Amino acid sequence: MCINCSRRIDTLSSKGRIKAVAYLRTSSSANVGQDKDSERRQREAIDTFVKAAGYEIVDS
Repeated sequence: MCINCSRRIDTLSSKGRIKAVAYLRTSSSANVGQDKDSERRQREAIDTFVKAAGYEIVDS
């Protein structure tokens, strides 16, 4: 018996993509700001992964 089956089914959108939340992290405030690229690089990596894996980012 699958306890989480209904939960898994609920996470699928009408297009069959798995809904997910993107989590971005920085190790210190020194990595945040307009002159820093940590957030951009993380978003690019997330976007590449979700396209390949069939996810849909619903929040970040």
